[in-house]
Parts: sequence; structure tokens; C-alpha cells
Amino acid sequence: MSQFEQEYYEFDEFWNSEEFNNSNRDRIKATFELIPADANSILDVACGNGLFCNFIAAERPQMRVMGLDRSNTALTHVKTEKVQSEITSLPFNEREFDCVSALQVLEHLTVPDFRRAKREIARVAGRYAIISVPYKQRLEDEYTRCPSCRTIFNYDLHLRSFDDRDAAELLSEEGFACVKQVKFGKIIEYAGRKQYQNQFFPENKYRWNSPICPLCGYKDENFLKKIETSNNSAQLKKSLLQCLTKLPKMIWPKVSRDYWIISLYKRKGQ
Repeated sequence: MSQFEQEYYEFDEFWNSEEFNNSNRDRIKATFELIPADANSILDVACGNGLFCNFIAAERPQMRVMGLDRSNTALTHVKTEKVQSEITSLPFNEREFDCVSALQVLEHLTVPDFRRAKREIARVAGRYAIISVPYKQRLEDEYTRCPSCRTIFNYDLHLRSFDDRDAAELLSEEGFACVKQVKFGKIIEYAGRKQYQNQFFPENKYRWNSPICPLCGYKDENFLKKIETSNNSAQLKKSLLQCLTKLPKMIWPKVSRDYWIISLYKRKGQ
């Protein structure tokens, strides 16, 4: 991980923005329901600001819950046991936890780290693992370009996407079999919207959409600040424009897709 990528994950605003809203609550609840009843301990790898850890602790107070993340800033929000470390080198004994979860993290890893992380998850997981990843994500739809070094990257720092087969076989080489999957986070999109935007608004294709460039360290201090206006004429113009743009949207064909795929794995032979 580069110095600038590390700074990306130390932005406090980044973790404050991941609130426990309805969408997150439903996703966390669906993931929680995958935890087997006979699991008495769980390690949440790359726990972020502790949404999952804190939810488990509240719902199953008798369960040992450990959160791990490389961001000290994120860990300040975690209310359970916690440790600062890397997913590629987990500071725990073999099979120390009945279950290990890794939610929205594997898609961020380079090829070498991806392989090491899977081995580490399998090493410390006693019987189960729960992994959540983006489902059939079109990475190029979320590209941004650094205004300084002109590097193009996914603004969520995602490096890979997963389909049904990818998710099902994710831990097969590490000795785990997928026993259950759920898809979650259904989103509605306008068919061909991205192609339309690229054709008629090419200037927005790679617009800057990140607090920091992970390669050169360029920062936009105002990125996370919300700009409010009290100009009545501007508000009126905006309202009229919204009314006009709603007209084609009423007849534009829509498509739906799931955003996440969440899988439960069980160690083979148990």
C-alpha cells in the first residue's frame, strides 16, 4: 500500500460518511443472519468504522467480536475488541475464530495481496468465513482522473469485480466450500445511461471524484465539503431544470441489478 493510499483511508470524513442508514442497516442485517448459530467468535477483517462489529455485539452480546483494520482513524469508531493490522498478515493463531468475515475489502487488493489475504482468512477461520464483494460491478463506470498526474483509477479504489462463479469458488483452493449466497443492494439504472453521458457529456467521463490521488498524492481539500446556495433565482432555475429532465426519464427504459453478493463458506470436512 502506498503512502498516499494509506492517507486515503485516514480521512475521518470518509468514515463519518459511512453512516448506519437504511441501506447499510439492511445489508448488515442480511450479513449478520448468515453467521451460523454455532459460531461463538468472529473476526471482522477490514472492519472499517465498525458497522458490522458493533451490530453483532449488540445482537449477540455473548459472542466474542474482534475488529481489524489498517486505519487507526476507522478503528476509533469500533466499540468491540479491535486491532490495527493488515489483512495480509493477521496477528492471530490458526483457527482462532469460529468465523471470519471480510466485507467489501477483497476488491481493493492487488493480485499478490489478494492471494495472501485469502490464505490468511482461511488460516485463522475455524469453521466458517463470510465474504461480501461487489457483484458484476462495471469498474470503468466509476473511473476518475487525477488533475495533477492525469492517472485514471476507480474512485473507490476497486481493482476487480465478481460474478456468481467467482464468489462461489473464492475460497475453494483454501479448503472452504460455499454453502449459501445472497445478493443484496438492488439498484435501478437507466439503460444506456453511461453511454449517453459519455457521448454527450464527455467532459464528465473522468471528472475528479476522490479526496486524494493514491499515486501522486494530489488532494482536493474541498472535495468532501457540501456547497450550499441561498440564491433564489438559482434555486428556481434548478427546479425548472429538474422538471424538464424528469420528462424523458419517465419513458426511459430501466434495468435493475444487485450491488453485492454475500457468501457463507464452510471448511471442507466439517
